[in-house]
Amino acid sequence: MKKDSTMDIAFSTDDNYVKHLSACIASILCNAGKCDHFNFYILNSGLKEANKQKLLKLKKIKNFNMSFLEVNQQDFNICPLTNNKHITITAYYRFLIPKLLKELPKVLYLDCDIIVKNSLRELFNTDITDKYAAVVTDIAPIVDNLKVKEKLEVTKYFNSGVILLNINEMNKDNIVDKLFENTIKLSNENKITWEDQCVLNYTLKDKLKFVPQKYNLQLSFFRDKEYVLKYVSQEEYNDAIKNHVIIHYTTDKKPWNCDYKFKTGKEYFRYLDKTCFARSRFEKIFSIRNSYDKKHKVINLLGIKLKIKRKVNM
Repeated sequence: MKKDSTMDIAFSTDDNYVKHLSACIASILCNAGKCDHFNFYILNSGLKEANKQKLLKLKKIKNFNMSFLEVNQQDFNICPLTNNKHITITAYYRFLIPKLLKELPKVLYLDCDIIVKNSLRELFNTDITDKYAAVVTDIAPIVDNLKVKEKLEVTKYFNSGVILLNINEMNKDNIVDKLFENTIKLSNENKITWEDQCVLNYTLKDKLKFVPQKYNLQLSFFRDKEYVLKYVSQEEYNDAIKNHVIIHYTTDKKPWNCDYKFKTGKEYFRYLDKTCFARSRFEKIFSIRNSYDKKHKVINLLGIKLKIKRKVNM
């Protein structure tokens, strides 16, 4: 693949997440190299036309091609949702990418809760010959605490928010059908902890290439350095912190929730303000919202956050 070739990048979204997808795409465009060109594919089920137009307006940053791929949500009726409230049925849409984009050799799938800080070209040009995908290890204490790897019979467990897919190899082995078959199998065995992610790990485990953490910098890097260093060297840790290409707002702790405590949240708002969902001057100075658990009001004044317990009507 030529280094100046167009990158094919897919997302799954609904109307509730278009705002965050807009920030993600804006960050890709703002940090693209001069020779980087993009085809974006938006997997959705009935996305509003107004929201499609808002995404297309991002061309003011850098030109791109965008296709909206309609999926039938009923095809995912067999796919279970757990107690992870931040994960919706759209997470499973990525299963269909090898079938919907079968004419492409490879596709980079990205979650919407991502900010890109550098060109994606190096990641996209990763050699995945004879592999199903290139992925990044999911480093979170809860993975070990819940014995997720043992349940799925895998030695490494990856985060499904950033996946470079080898479309030809996956279609050769009928991976789309196997993903749905394994969804039923794992659901019946009560082995699905994180929706699509567990199914993908179980199905693709034999033909994966793991790439550095800088391509999927997760929340664990800021919460538990000691734990992270059990999985990566100090050199890789430093590289991920200093030279990360992708920030991924994993777990239910998102920067658009008022109780988000990490500095990386500023990057989300930096790119959000380049979209149709940009904050007003007043919103940048002052905001008041419910906390994620809805037990508190969080007042944000000039970056200073105050949390006040909400009154509960009896």
